[in-house]
Amino acid sequence: MLLLLPSLASITFNIGATHRPSALPRVGPPVRLSVTAATPLGEGEWEVIKEGGAFYGRASQSKLRVNVAGKEMTFGTGLIARQANAAVTVEQGQTHVFSAACFERKTDFEAIDFTPLKVDYFERQSAAGRTLGGYIKRDGKPSNHETLTSRLIDRPIRPLIAKGWSLETQLTAYVLAYDGTHMPDVLAILASSAALALSEVTSETFEEATDDSSGGGGSSSAQDGAQASYRLVINPTREEMAISKLNLVIAGTSDAVLMVEGFCDFLPEETVLEAMELGLKSVRTLALAIGEWAAACGSPKFEAGVRAEPEGLDAMVEAIIGDEIEGTLCGPTKVRPIDIRLAPLPPQVHGSVLFTRGETQSLATTVLGDDSMVSRYENLDGEQGKRFYLQYIFPPFSVGEVGRNGAPGRREVGHGNLAEQAS
Repeated sequence: MLLLLPSLASITFNIGATHRPSALPRVGPPVRLSVTAATPLGEGEWEVIKEGGAFYGRASQSKLRVNVAGKEMTFGTGLIARQANAAVTVEQGQTHVFSAACFERKTDFEAIDFTPLKVDYFERQSAAGRTLGGYIKRDGKPSNHETLTSRLIDRPIRPLIAKGWSLETQLTAYVLAYDGTHMPDVLAILASSAALALSEVTSETFEEATDDSSGGGGSSSAQDGAQASYRLVINPTREEMAISKLNLVIAGTSDAVLMVEGFCDFLPEETVLEAMELGLKSVRTLALAIGEWAAACGSPKFEAGVRAEPEGLDAMVEAIIGDEIEGTLCGPTKVRPIDIRLAPLPPQVHGSVLFTRGETQSLATTVLGDDSMVSRYENLDGEQGKRFYLQYIFPPFSVGEVGRNGAPGRREVGHGNLAEQAS
């Protein structure tokens, strides 16, 4: 698909490429879609809509409409990226977020001891009708926000993949359109979760019968809970978030919590618990809806991708290293001493401190500056600036290893963000 913009900029988005066109079956006649206005959904209701025939033998087009906290969002599949194992676009307002799920299909492979999942999230400036403001107009490496959102998607989805799944798996999310109101990060979690549920990737199933509905397919969902003007809001807008004292992201299934992340500005514990209860109610609605959609329109699971662990493996590991691990734990009532050395560096470094606990050390420095030292960056809302920012590095020599030195990795960006929020 080629988009020609009035500003003489052009964007090419390759959403499907064939290696052998002659070997593919002919595409069937176009399907006439209904233009009847959708029936409004009540709070907590959802609807699965099957829209057309198959394309190249893949799943037919279908949609899922869900009403959460009086706000409707629409999930769609079968229209974009038809050669992906599964692809889903989530729409709320005029914000559209796309996610595709793919895996390396093979039957001759060795079992591995970790989940081979890679998650990428991208915000292209074209989604907001913009280009970068500098000389280089092409979107480059992921920003810190994109990296943090990738980790936000990864954390609740990784535990859903079946234990023993040993095939390389990738979730790729793009913000296709951003209206400046509806936040795309949580929609990316939903799109990625739905893509995984519709795909052939084998995942754990969480079932709970409610009103003749069941949650299945290992689907997860997420919600933002914000307190705007002392009222709790599910999936708040950008304006509501700007005045909120609470930013809480909850992800889970119909009967389990997978992730709670956020921060608040000196709120009582009762308010945070109330926000969690409200968020979990919406999470459950979305998880059940995605599970029903996957059961009706999803692909059969690729069970050959799971390798069962050898019998007695856990007992063998416990026998080998169990005593060693137990000896390193200090227990719930013992706190190891920590040594704090102030100003180990000269005064031209505005502030410095060295923390030491056991063999773990952290050296922190502080730099004070004027407006010229503001960290400036661009996102879908335009040019932004941060007056306080924390940079965290974990060099290989800190653990006595040989490794790469350079730009921070995802783990370093994530841990630095946690420290920055706590500062």
